[in-house]
Amino acid sequence: MSGSGHPLPGALARVLPWPLAGLLRHSAVRFLIVGVFNTGVGISVIFACKYFLGVADVPANATGYAVGVVVSFLLNRRFTFVHRGSPWIAFARFLVTVGFAYLVNLATVLAAIEWFGINHYVAHLLGVAPYTASTYLLSRYFVFTEPDRPGQG
Repeated sequence: MSGSGHPLPGALARVLPWPLAGLLRHSAVRFLIVGVFNTGVGISVIFACKYFLGVADVPANATGYAVGVVVSFLLNRRFTFVHRGSPWIAFARFLVTVGFAYLVNLATVLAAIEWFGINHYVAHLLGVAPYTASTYLLSRYFVFTEPDRPGQG
C-alpha cells in the first residue's frame, strides 16, 4: 500500500519517539530523508571513483548517479512507499520518472538563466525543487502503485 498514511515498518515505529514516528508516517518526509541519504551515497561514489580509482569527471559522475538511482529506487520502494507490486515494472517506471524529473530540472535551470538572468549557481539550486516535487508525485502515483490490487489503478 502506498500513500502518506501507511504505517512505518514494524520495529521502526516501536523504537522511535512519538513525534518522530508521527512525522515519519508521511511519505513525503520519508522521501526527503531518502533523498538526503541518496545524495550522500551518490556524491561518495563520485568522489571515491575520482580519488581512489582515478576516474575522470564524466564517468565518475555517471557512476555516482547510476548508483544513486538504484539506491533511491530500493529505499523508496521499501521505506518510503512500502511497495509490494512488481519490482521490475516499478523500476522501469522509476527510470521514466527520473528522466522526466531531470528534464523538468533542466528546463527550470535554463529558463532561470536565459529568461530571468538568474545567477547560474542559484539557477541550479532552483532546479532542485521541481525535480524533487515531480519525482515524489510520480513515484507516489505512478511508480509505486499496485494496480493488481482491488480498488487501485
